[in-house]
Amino acid sequence: MKILLSLFLSLAVLYPGAVFSEPPEPTVTAYQDWMVICVEKDDGTVCTMRQTQDLKTEQVSGRLVRATVGTRPDGTAIMELMLPLGLDLRAGIAVKVDDKPEFGASFLTCTKDGCMVLLPLDEKLLASLKSGNVARVFSRPFGSEKAMVITISLMGFSRAYQEIQ
Repeated sequence: MKILLSLFLSLAVLYPGAVFSEPPEPTVTAYQDWMVICVEKDDGTVCTMRQTQDLKTEQVSGRLVRATVGTRPDGTAIMELMLPLGLDLRAGIAVKVDDKPEFGASFLTCTKDGCMVLLPLDEKLLASLKSGNVARVFSRPFGSEKAMVITISLMGFSRAYQEIQ
């Protein structure tokens, strides 16, 4: 125990920042309905954009949707949708941007935080999101025949996307 204490104190004296440093605070900038969140890493700044919608009624409260957009190491864009638990995973989701044709996507996994869908953002979809007003996400609660619709505002999407590039 004395050895560990001496080692810790030696490190604290030689490298005070390494022992007592806290992770850097992210910078958050709002672009209408989207937030850009940037974090300093050893290899540079990493930025993502996010919109979160919460539902709060007398009966229930929790996150309805969290949409996060970022870029992969190869430079391609991707959107992660985190939807609530209790959905029929077999049905997947459908997404419709304004009056454009809808497309389907499958759930990737579910955690205690919700169920995740990853949408690769090709040029056509990215252009629709940048110029669009709303994206509607259709999903079905488990045991229901009726789809639930979550509307994601695209106000500020284009400007926020510029910032994360």
